[in-house]
Amino acid sequence: MTAVACLRVVIEAEIVPLPQTTLGPIVEKLTKAYLETRWSWPREFAALTHYAFLLVDPRADEMDVRELVALSEELQLKFFGHDRGGRVALLLFEGSEESVRDFAGLEGEELARARRDPAWLPPGGRLAQILGGDIVSEMSAEAAAPAANSSGPAAVARLFGIYFRMRDVFIGDVISSHPEG
Repeated sequence: MTAVACLRVVIEAEIVPLPQTTLGPIVEKLTKAYLETRWSWPREFAALTHYAFLLVDPRADEMDVRELVALSEELQLKFFGHDRGGRVALLLFEGSEESVRDFAGLEGEELARARRDPAWLPPGGRLAQILGGDIVSEMSAEAAAPAANSSGPAAVARLFGIYFRMRDVFIGDVISSHPEG
């Protein structure tokens, strides 16, 4: 009954005024400060990279994504203010410790592909994307795996949903399945 997750901070902007060597430590410092004050004991966290953090909650089966919406809003305000010049996205990947560390190691195009298609996520996990203050979408890597005992063409299933924070509801939960090829 321990939830393990990787929290990734993604800065999405066409022009970021700071080089990555400067931006990374700032993202890490702001995220650590948030987690130190709000990620209360017995929960634990550890920085894996400047942009990735291991979160552990021994009292839960899964992470509460709503708790991290405030972090998304704070980082958005600190990096871009009220201007729409960029966006902070938080990615919360839950799964086994091994799959969580694999997700933390994804970079560049691999990470972008995994955000679009759950088939590219490490196996046995679930990805929640917090995009702005009110929108959370979720995908499951488990549903993306083709059926092992299927005699016909393998199908790829995807789970998607949009979370509306103002009402605490998911809107438009969808399961889709498409035969490969």
